[in-house]
Amino acid sequence: MTSDIPRREWQRALDEFSLVHGGWLVSLDLLPPTEAAHRQFGNLPLLGVTTDRDEDEPIIIVSAGCGDGQDISHVIHHPTRVSLEQTTTREDVALSIASADGSTSVLKLRSPVAPDTVDGLPHGR
Repeated sequence: MTSDIPRREWQRALDEFSLVHGGWLVSLDLLPPTEAAHRQFGNLPLLGVTTDRDEDEPIIIVSAGCGDGQDISHVIHHPTRVSLEQTTTREDVALSIASADGSTSVLKLRSPVAPDTVDGLPHGR
């Protein structure tokens, strides 16, 4: 199931997603409106997903890597929609970010895991 995250909640939701899933292996697929889909990177540790509140040119940045200076950052200009895909048991699967140019960036977790658990323990304990 997929649920849209309201724009006013993007920063909080992306910060929480980054906190819960930081260091997890992720892949980023780009789905342009007129070209074939392609993988930007695969199976790298997630460093974070952030947003800039600049209303003139809002952006969302997806960063992955080992923190060794070889990190990859993908910038999504003019995001229009952010949605979280979960299994029927509420395990996070992917974060999708649509932009005004019609493209979609899909950040996939290597393994789906419930957002309220980390290492088998309830989040926040």
